[in-house]
Amino acid sequence: MIRNLVCLLSFCACAYSQESFATLAEKAAAARDSNDLPRAMELYQQAVKLKPDWSEGWWFLGSLAYDADQYSAGQTALTQFVKYENKAAGWSLLGLCEFETGDYGHSLEHIQKALEMNDGVPQEMIPALRFHEAQLLTTAGLFDQALSKYIWFAHRGTSNPVLFSAIGLAALRTALLPKDIPPDKQDLYTLAGTTTYHWMAADFQAAGAGFQNLLEHFASAPNVHYLAGSFLLPLHPDQAMQEFMQELRSNPTSADALAMVALEYIQRDDLNGALPYARKATANTPAPPMAHYVYGLVLTRTGDLSNGAEHLAQAAKLDPANLEYHMALAGAYSKLGRASDALRERQKSIAMAREEEVNASR
Repeated sequence: MIRNLVCLLSFCACAYSQESFATLAEKAAAARDSNDLPRAMELYQQAVKLKPDWSEGWWFLGSLAYDADQYSAGQTALTQFVKYENKAAGWSLLGLCEFETGDYGHSLEHIQKALEMNDGVPQEMIPALRFHEAQLLTTAGLFDQALSKYIWFAHRGTSNPVLFSAIGLAALRTALLPKDIPPDKQDLYTLAGTTTYHWMAADFQAAGAGFQNLLEHFASAPNVHYLAGSFLLPLHPDQAMQEFMQELRSNPTSADALAMVALEYIQRDDLNGALPYARKATANTPAPPMAHYVYGLVLTRTGDLSNGAEHLAQAAKLDPANLEYHMALAGAYSKLGRASDALRERQKSIAMAREEEVNASR
């Protein structure tokens, strides 16, 4: 008798719960449709407590929280949503919420995951995702990778002051967000970013004038001569070397400038000239990916294949999205007789090249 009563009560409780959930879900949708967003969020919160695997409820709760600038709540809800629905829209909003809460590592991971998926990121979200991705790469110290992402905006003619500041941070190797630029440095980063933007857009006349202005007013700022040298390098390598050397006079331990000097010596087939600069570029810990890459090139080309491969592998580990690093590593592994490792890096390089083509067309 008692057992039957317990079963009956359990059945009634379950039925009541299901009825309550259905009612809450209906009321939540109605509140959302009538633009009563606080009420809708409250009702969705109650509904997902009754049915934790209701992915639709987590989606609306997360997206409404994001629209209301309640990013912590949005992050919590969308973390639940992507457990049940592996969709780009979910990863996108989750990454944007994480950006706003300061969870930058996960934000970069999830934004990149969304951009790599093929289930349809809304077109209107792509610029925001790309911009946040580039900013996050800058804060992670992956400046060259960040700059490569900003090219997308320059080729489409997108421009605004915040974009210029963000590009300037990456161009001057400064791991900050635009909102964190000190007021007395704003003009420096805006000018550096605007100049680099013109360079990316192949407006070389405007870029040249910008670099002249930059050197005239901010010559003593860190990495200004490095940036100017990078601009001059393709067509005026001797002038570029002068700029890199000027950077080193004011900042002798600049790994970026040291690496660029070494790389230019490599281009000139002067490995003896490259070696001391490449070695010094990796002397300080942590060294940037480019420093390991250049030192790895010098070592492999002077016969020290094992150590060279180690530095190339470190470059690829620090900046796994850099195609050149994986190609160089594949060559080093091939020379070492590590056929399976070489094959893996070649396959990865081919996949990355194809992905770059796809991303460039989006």
